[in-house]
Amino acid sequence: MSHHATRLCVALLSLVAFASAAGAQNTPATSGGGAPAGSTASVLSAQEAVREMKIALRGLMVRQEAHASDHGTYTTDLKALDLVGPQGGARVQVRAAGGSGWNSRATHRSLRGKSCVAFVGDYRDVPTPLVTDGSKTRPEDEGMIVCDQP
Repeated sequence: MSHHATRLCVALLSLVAFASAAGAQNTPATSGGGAPAGSTASVLSAQEAVREMKIALRGLMVRQEAHASDHGTYTTDLKALDLVGPQGGARVQVRAAGGSGWNSRATHRSLRGKSCVAFVGDYRDVPTPLVTDGSKTRPEDEGMIVCDQP
């Protein structure tokens, strides 16, 4: 199995595992006109936004691996990855990409000043790894998604 095919399999398995775990979580219903800031409902909403950013980045990982398998390189072109526009409330950016790696950032319209970041591949092919907007945290390992806490 080629290196890109192996990465594609790992990315697909990660996406399936993450989506299964996320779908198993129960979110309590709220009644009335919404919850005041700082309440449990507001925290769950922020947690949902982080979850959407992670799902968007996992989807990006899968699409990047498929693109690299077909074209021999990763891309910054979201149109080529069929990822134009928001993914739920999340928006992804591929900040740098090349023959052996890429890095990306996801933001969410409901979480200003917060983000998630990830990288895949070799740092020699992409600039310095990204850090999250809020806590300035960077992923320690390839394929790891790191997010600011809501």
